[in-house]
Amino acid sequence: MSKWLTDSLSHTPRFLFWILKAQRDYGSDENKCSNDDLSLPSVGIINHQPPVITDFFAVTFEERFRQLYADLAKINIDDLSQIYHQDIEFVDPVTTHRGIEAVKGYFANLLESVDSCQFNIHFLLNTQGSGPGTYSHVVEWTMLLQLKNKPNIISVDGVSMLKVRDDKIH
Repeated sequence: MSKWLTDSLSHTPRFLFWILKAQRDYGSDENKCSNDDLSLPSVGIINHQPPVITDFFAVTFEERFRQLYADLAKINIDDLSQIYHQDIEFVDPVTTHRGIEAVKGYFANLLESVDSCQFNIHFLLNTQGSGPGTYSHVVEWTMLLQLKNKPNIISVDGVSMLKVRDDKIH
């Protein structure tokens, strides 16, 4: 991987997704990489299927995140407290939810109308950002959503930028 790309990844977390996607999709054959074999010295990449976990505190943040989002329709709403901080600011395209109780209410309302809401996490990058207001993780995902009494599955691709401190999303 080029020195420019490595330096950019360590200093520009906002553009990580686009840089990685461009490198993956448009890099030369010798530099072309996939999500499975991407390896960068300045960031940590977790890229595996979610394990079966019974103890939320015995695993890393990344493993808990993957497990929770494997199928949101099957979670206990209180499990959101295992990855979201009590003072979470959760921003979606429509509105902002502040505090864990507001986020739990938002998820509970959304999940009433779904049979399945799975997130295939293509990669989860730890950008090692640690300052106030700094994004520390970037997630590329595909959501597969099946509404109750509807046979079609809705597929949505997306990217989330997370601020993780003390092993929880703020």
